[in-house]
Amino acid sequence: MVESRKNICLFCSLGCGLIIDVERDEAVNLEYDVDCPANRGKLCAKGNYLLELINHPMRLYVPRKDGKPVKLEQASAEIAEGLRAARDRKAAALVLSGDASCEDVGIALEFAVNCMGNDKVAISFPTGDDAVVSALAATSVGVPAATLDDVQQSVCTIAVGDPFARCPVIAGRVLAARNAARHNSLNVVSRGGNMTSRFASTHLSGSERAGMLELVAAAIEAHGGANADWEKALVKDVNPGANARRLARSFVESDQSVVVLSTSDPVVAQLASALVKAVGDTKRLFTLHDYGNARGITEIFAGNASVEDVLGSANRGEIDIVLILGADLVASYPSLDVGGALSNVKMVVAGAPFPNKTTGLAHLVLPTALWIEADGTFNGDMRRAAVEPPGGALSYGDILKAVAKAMGVELRAQAPKKALVAGQLDQPTAAALADAARVAEAVPGIESTAIRFADGSLTDRVSWARMVENVH
Repeated sequence: MVESRKNICLFCSLGCGLIIDVERDEAVNLEYDVDCPANRGKLCAKGNYLLELINHPMRLYVPRKDGKPVKLEQASAEIAEGLRAARDRKAAALVLSGDASCEDVGIALEFAVNCMGNDKVAISFPTGDDAVVSALAATSVGVPAATLDDVQQSVCTIAVGDPFARCPVIAGRVLAARNAARHNSLNVVSRGGNMTSRFASTHLSGSERAGMLELVAAAIEAHGGANADWEKALVKDVNPGANARRLARSFVESDQSVVVLSTSDPVVAQLASALVKAVGDTKRLFTLHDYGNARGITEIFAGNASVEDVLGSANRGEIDIVLILGADLVASYPSLDVGGALSNVKMVVAGAPFPNKTTGLAHLVLPTALWIEADGTFNGDMRRAAVEPPGGALSYGDILKAVAKAMGVELRAQAPKKALVAGQLDQPTAAALADAARVAEAVPGIESTAIRFADGSLTDRVSWARMVENVH
């Protein structure tokens, strides 16, 4: 008997609905969820190939030590022994992928206290989602968030970055707004030409920071000039160009305007927030992230280590054992010598659904479940597993529970308290933002595309990605 189970795609933050048909605990078909308000039955290439990922022949099924299969109990016991040896020196670290559930993060924090004896826990967001969420929280008080209906009804839409490449399903909503009437417009601020700018009425090309700062200044000017102290500090000595002024006037004068934000740069994100905040209640901000649960994780995880902190400690010989669950750090941080750092660690444990560059450096490799194979809270909603994970694959939280059990510890994670502190866009913050906007932004080393998610350790394995790679 075939049972249909609803779930969502987490290859971006849109939360597109999908249905997995399951027969005898095996995923046999992928259907579109036409009732889901996010996507109304549409999926991009990444979502369409989810069934292939679930049933992929290269899935990891059993733990392996030095390339040889071992039982979970043996792997857990060896990890537990390594953690005990490292506790006194506080020489253990844990890294989770940004696709973790909120429950996984809660368990990780308790695991650190009870099993590691330190707070060296990091969440890997190689596309900078956590930095953007934190930056927006620091300056977004009073900035209304857009719904998808707001996006589709926008008269003047400003797309920052390339949202069509990051999240192709959003393109339908944005273009529906542009095409609804002759005076409606789609406008783009981006480093150069991209998938979204092909449809733009106005394209401010070049530095996204500089373009957004000009646009904020022009919008404040069109709205009656700088009155608040933060406005004066932000636009001091900024002389907007003619294109920025024309776009700003349209944005200010339109009854409904939306900024669709797709960026890994926290400075650009704060400038987008300032643009909406400066010009009135009818403007909205819609933010896209690569990792579907980025906001949920960042709201409860703050003040711990970063991936760079963990790798720095490893380089200094301060880490004896590191657990890396889900993240392919080698692929995620190409500008860092991840391999060199991990070579200084006595025991590297890597968990992943598929072999990747980081599992190739690990002493112990553990099979992990995809989000659709585990219960968890994502995008603010508890989601039940649509299908059982294959073989011995476990969620990140269940792996940590198994290791804790081997140490004689029972983890009973409580829901973590919110750690993200909201701030105000005041005069000092605006002055610092103006200074930051004049510094050239770094080009990210990792970017998602219409067919590629984050570091590609998942989506690079689907046949569509391989076909496109062969074409190029």
